[in-house]
Amino acid sequence: AVQYVGTTIALIVFIVWSGFFIYGLESSFPGTFYTPLFITITNILVPKICDFINAFESHSTEGSRQSSLYIKIALFRWFNSAICLSIIMGFIESISIEDGQEETKDSLTYSVYPIIFAEMFTIPLIKLLDIMGNIRKHILAPRARDQDTMNACFIGGRFELAERYTDATKVLFVALFYSAILPESLFLGAAALLIHFIIGKFCLLRLWRPSADIGPVLARLSRNYFFSVSLVTHVVMSAYWWSGYPYDKVCLNEETGQYDYCDQDMFRAAIFPPLPRFQPEGGEWMTSSQATLTSLYGWTSLVIVIFAALVVLKEYIFPLIEQLFCSTYEPDGKDQGIDFTDVQHLHEIMGYVPQVREGGFSHPLIACDLRDIHDDLVGWKDQFQGFKPHSLYLDACSIIKGDPVNQAFSVMKTWPKEPVKLEMSSH
Repeated sequence: AVQYVGTTIALIVFIVWSGFFIYGLESSFPGTFYTPLFITITNILVPKICDFINAFESHSTEGSRQSSLYIKIALFRWFNSAICLSIIMGFIESISIEDGQEETKDSLTYSVYPIIFAEMFTIPLIKLLDIMGNIRKHILAPRARDQDTMNACFIGGRFELAERYTDATKVLFVALFYSAILPESLFLGAAALLIHFIIGKFCLLRLWRPSADIGPVLARLSRNYFFSVSLVTHVVMSAYWWSGYPYDKVCLNEETGQYDYCDQDMFRAAIFPPLPRFQPEGGEWMTSSQATLTSLYGWTSLVIVIFAALVVLKEYIFPLIEQLFCSTYEPDGKDQGIDFTDVQHLHEIMGYVPQVREGGFSHPLIACDLRDIHDDLVGWKDQFQGFKPHSLYLDACSIIKGDPVNQAFSVMKTWPKEPVKLEMSSH
């Protein structure tokens, strides 16, 4: 718990720092490319920063580590790309204003365009260039001292599945967040997702190394949480965006026939849902069609928020309280009547074999004795040298001239239905 609290505080500090930096850029250089450039750069660097923060947490499975990394990256990118700008930019600067010659660049909609275009071209292009991979292949590999070191330069770049998911959820969140005042964001977001898919598929098949099998945990996390939150945010923010038109804080006084100041910003006034009935008396600014659309979005947002709150209570809060007083375990899946030994050779099911990945090695280092387990349980196979050069256990045996299994290595053992010939024993 202490680890999670510490990493959460570090993430919050990083998010706050980014928000203040963006505020400083907008205050000093309004309407320039500095703010979108900073957002793009931080969105590219944040996976490495969050991975560093995540290293201070202990996770029992790779799926748990990826889920924690996914949450950190997604929260930062959502705030950095969408929420921060909507808070920093003034109410009047929400939409572009024509001054008779051209649109002013000091507007929220103008600032969102470069962010979406960066998602379409800049980030996929950086992945496609694979700068570090080309350095390893064309500069480091020819100068390697031995064959193993050279082979390690061609295993492909490491990629985090959590980062790939946040690329999609970030585009979706930004497009839905601003769709009311920037409808073309939906088409640009769809184009960005298509480009991400094409480039990601190429990199997955040609550039990146294989990653660990973590199952459907990230897909469920996206479907149950992030996509749902994106939809709720879209409806709520659309209600606020529609309620603020025409974003000039000027209302016609029907008694005097003059224009007076009026506060059209229901978002910063914390009015929810933003309905036409909450307009100040004598200072109404909504047209009849605007009032109808705002009412539709306002009541819909209220219903969706209530429904989402009930789902959270039923699916997460109540079970959390219930498990404090009684057992809530339920088995997941059904017995298919198929023995494990009948499918392990299909490379679809692997055992929990302790392995360590280190830079400079073409394969993981095996941290156990493989004599009593089947080769198929390891999950990979060196077709040229077998497992012997990659076994830390055998290295320890040669160093101490004995068997260190009871001192430093866990015992790995299987009981197959029929005796099997083990590759490790042949070495």
